[in-house]
Amino acid sequence: MRQFVVLCLLSKSEGLEMSEVVILTDSVAQIPPKLAQQYHIGIIPYAIIIDDHAYWDGVDIFPAELYQRMRTENFLPRTSHPSLGEYINFFNTYLNNDAQSILYLTLSGELSGAFSTASKAALQIEQEHPGKRVAVFDTRTATIAQGFIALKAAKAVQNGADFRQALKIAKKEQTRVGFVAMLETLSYLARGGRVGKAAYLVGNLIKIKPILTIDRDGIVVPLGNLRGEKKCIHKLIDCMANRIGNQTPTQIAVMHADDLEMAMQLKEEAQERFGLDEIMLTDFTPVMGAHAGPGVLGLAYSLE
Repeated sequence: MRQFVVLCLLSKSEGLEMSEVVILTDSVAQIPPKLAQQYHIGIIPYAIIIDDHAYWDGVDIFPAELYQRMRTENFLPRTSHPSLGEYINFFNTYLNNDAQSILYLTLSGELSGAFSTASKAALQIEQEHPGKRVAVFDTRTATIAQGFIALKAAKAVQNGADFRQALKIAKKEQTRVGFVAMLETLSYLARGGRVGKAAYLVGNLIKIKPILTIDRDGIVVPLGNLRGEKKCIHKLIDCMANRIGNQTPTQIAVMHADDLEMAMQLKEEAQERFGLDEIMLTDFTPVMGAHAGPGVLGLAYSLE
């Protein structure tokens, strides 16, 4: 078994009081470390596998390093969620430090086996710890959109919400979040077998940049294609505006995969378009970026 790494673990040994209700999510959510610590959110890292060596996302390898290596070293990483035993170890770490219940918010179950594996671990844990609860919730999304759900639930817990209330809030927030993301190239999807060779050759020839999202069933779906560089930021913002319609975003995050300059432009224009004083800037999750490639640019949102 790989050595299990605990991120943002808040325990008595650190001089911190363990909450009776613990909110966990995984590294796909890309919650900035300061926010995870502020709201006592535990982060379970996925593994990024390069040449059969596993690196823990956010521990052994970080987004900028991964994307830069993908550009220069011409490899295609694989990804892996924790094993059943690793989930059990992680949950036990909290329950053995006085947590009474755990709410774990996973990446869409349509994109990963994490929900299924963690659910099996939760069942075993509850049998071993009578009276304690472990709920595994499929967010049916990814990226910082998933992170918005975890943040909402964690803030509620800090304000006194119990386990059932936190789960109810997570379910409600799940219907209010989403994201749109634009790929720089089709080449990484093609190399991973997710796009046919003919489609890749045509798309590469005319410099198509596909825009993707995750639908309410948790499945990645295309929203359209962009061509060229000049208007891509405007069109990405338009794409988000079309997704939210007349609804008002209360939070927006700009995501990027090793393209900070474009991300800053997108942030500035999104602030002007949607009228928010603060917009979060974060990395595009390497767990998805390992398949989509560097250069991804996106917007995530949470609605009123």
